[in-house]
Amino acid sequence: MGDEGRPQSGNDSNEIGEVLPNIEKNDKNENEPRLKGFFHPDLGDARKKISLGFGGIYLLYGVLILAILSIYWGSLYERETRTTNLNILVINWDSKESTDYLRDHNIKPVVGDAVLQSLGEVSGVLGWEVRDDLNQSDIEYIYHLVHQRRSWGAIVIHPNSTEKIHRAMSNAESSFTPEGLIEAVYEQATDMTATGSYVVPGFYQLQTVFQKHVSNEIYAPLLDSLSNDQKTDLIRDAPTIVSQPISFELKDNLPVQSMLLMAPLQIGLIYLIILSFFQFNCSIAIHMNFVGKLKQTHFLFYRWLSAQLSYFVISLFYSLLTLAFQVDTGFTFGKSGFLVFWMINFLGMSAVGGANENMSLVLFAYFPPALGFWLLFWVISNISPAYGPIQLCPKFYRYGYAFPIYNILEATRVVLCDTTKRTLGRHIGVLIAWIAVNTIILPIALKINARKMSKSKK
Repeated sequence: MGDEGRPQSGNDSNEIGEVLPNIEKNDKNENEPRLKGFFHPDLGDARKKISLGFGGIYLLYGVLILAILSIYWGSLYERETRTTNLNILVINWDSKESTDYLRDHNIKPVVGDAVLQSLGEVSGVLGWEVRDDLNQSDIEYIYHLVHQRRSWGAIVIHPNSTEKIHRAMSNAESSFTPEGLIEAVYEQATDMTATGSYVVPGFYQLQTVFQKHVSNEIYAPLLDSLSNDQKTDLIRDAPTIVSQPISFELKDNLPVQSMLLMAPLQIGLIYLIILSFFQFNCSIAIHMNFVGKLKQTHFLFYRWLSAQLSYFVISLFYSLLTLAFQVDTGFTFGKSGFLVFWMINFLGMSAVGGANENMSLVLFAYFPPALGFWLLFWVISNISPAYGPIQLCPKFYRYGYAFPIYNILEATRVVLCDTTKRTLGRHIGVLIAWIAVNTIILPIALKINARKMSKSKK
């Protein structure tokens, strides 16, 4: 009985010591969540939520991509069918008044007639606009009309073109060349893309068709009016007169000073919008120092003033970038050209940046992921008509005339390319109007943001 009643201190204590750690380990494992496989039955609800979540996101992506990117795709849709919106003046001074010389030799103004006949074969290439009301002694006025954007270019058949060819034939002038009889005028700086892709190629298409008519419509009737002796002299002394083509003299009255202008006049405008967005994104934490400490009116003024100051500084660095790459900012306004360039960029950045800030305040409070789509929309809706040109876009894109980027672009062209100043006041006025509207909306956007954020905290 002695051994049975005695506590077993040796082996029993070892067994207890081995069991206790296992109990502690089991307690720890029971407190930790058990990780499961992806297809575990317990994760059914989680898988359903994930599927619905991604499905909603993909649906949102699809709708927004189709809606936003379609704006840009649409601006290019069937563009070739609207090239006739680029009007080209056609001035036929060869037949303005029949000269005594033509009447005496019973000759029609065949050069001008051949050009007009050729227009019918290229009627869908450009918007040919035959003008009979312009004084034949004032070629500078034609240049003025093109510069003032009254047309995209002009075809000028100079006075006495037919007479000059006939005189050269009748006198067998071996040194005669038909250069300068027909002039094709345009200004590249008006729009580098439009002139290079449509206007100049359109001139060449007209020239090609016209040259097909030169032999039968010009040289043949003029040869018929010559005497046999004149024909003999012509064939012997100056046979090249009736074999050389009559070509247009292309005259670019305003070439682009540097291809570097593609930066501030095209892609740089996209960066301008993005930089204005950074102003809001980078200053949120700074603004928090005054939240709940300033009077409402003072805070509103502070937000507006700080934004304008940011645009003022950022636009300076943006403008200096163009100057650093040796673009002549004084091309139009001389030494003050850089200041004008800077102020246009400041007004433009304030116009697009104010809209960015107002929309960001609302979207940041309600649905922050939409900020990226807003920026995408704001960029595309601005550049689509601006890079058009608008004349080649569907009528829907005429809204671009009232959007900031188009007006920044046209005002910048004036400063850097010396395009017409006729519409400069309108472009600046549109930018100022955007700034005013954004300023009015800012208190509303701040109030919406504050109300939503306060509800979220509760």
